[in-house]
Amino acid sequence: MTKTLIGILLVTGLSYLLSPIAWWTFALPSFLVPLALASKGNGFLMSFFGIAALNLACIGMVNFQNEGLLAAKIGAVFQGLPGTVVLLLSMLIPALLAGLCGWSAMPFRSLFLEQKASE
Repeated sequence: MTKTLIGILLVTGLSYLLSPIAWWTFALPSFLVPLALASKGNGFLMSFFGIAALNLACIGMVNFQNEGLLAAKIGAVFQGLPGTVVLLLSMLIPALLAGLCGWSAMPFRSLFLEQKASE
């Protein structure tokens, strides 16, 4: 439990620090942190919740600053989606991608551990 919480905080913090470089850099800590912490089975959750929390904070801050106008206009483009659904989708899609990055770290780690043990 503690290792998972530390992983969530590391994914969130490192992704925030890397965010000025490019939009896709959240995938790097989402893969590397579960790989380094070797949390069995929690790689997906660690990365998913870390990026979901980061996106919720960033998107929520922007939505609060523009009083929800941008989300409402984007929702209108997509055949009348409510602004909250647009915000949830904007948070969910990167969080799922990050979760898949964390999930793929576990087989990657076991692949190299098996090769190292056989040598």
